[in-house]
Amino acid sequence: MNIAIIPARGGSTRIKNKNFKYFFGKPVISYSIATALNSKLFSEVIVSTDNEKLIYVSKKAGAKVFFKRPNYLSKNNIPIIDVVSHAIKELKKNNFEPTNVCCIFPVSPLLTKEMLIKGLSYLKKKKLNYVFPVTNYTNSNLNKLIIHNGKISKNKIKGKIFFDAGQFYWGKTSAWKKKLKIFGSNSGVLNLSSSKLVDVNIPSDWQILKKNYLIVKNKKKYEL
Repeated sequence: MNIAIIPARGGSTRIKNKNFKYFFGKPVISYSIATALNSKLFSEVIVSTDNEKLIYVSKKAGAKVFFKRPNYLSKNNIPIIDVVSHAIKELKKNNFEPTNVCCIFPVSPLLTKEMLIKGLSYLKKKKLNYVFPVTNYTNSNLNKLIIHNGKISKNKIKGKIFFDAGQFYWGKTSAWKKKLKIFGSNSGVLNLSSSKLVDVNIPSDWQILKKNYLIVKNKKKYEL
């Protein structure tokens, strides 16, 4: 069983109401929900939030909200692994015990089901703890990583520098529960050739995302 968890707290200091801000006519989180549902990979698509409006928006878009995220997990700089591991514990109360969990970020309108499918396949094939997409270009993300042979490495000579694309993290449930490092030695990456993906952290990133979305929409497709 695979479960998608979309972490979407209500507070946002740099972009107000970022996770339900309207993006070309609908709340931006609805794009992530739709992509997860359309992938047909997940038994459930769950939103973890502390915000009533996000609960309403998420349910309307087709996601489930089985619990409300506590305040202590809704503050700035809370590690995403803490949020996901909490969600897994809450889901167990609802009789969900998935094998794999995909954390999908709420501001990911350029995410495709093909990326999610490829990520799960790589996770299983290589028996990794986590798999996530990277790019060789970033606007503001500080997660600079050294990659060698498709995995995170410390080898600065043979490895190449990439950046976390900020779209999703596939992980084994056991890894999430044990809170193993996402950027650890048994984590694999998908090198996405598209430079259009944007990890939105500041207002200028939002504008870049809008521009890139229009470019991709007009082209109707782009490479993995």
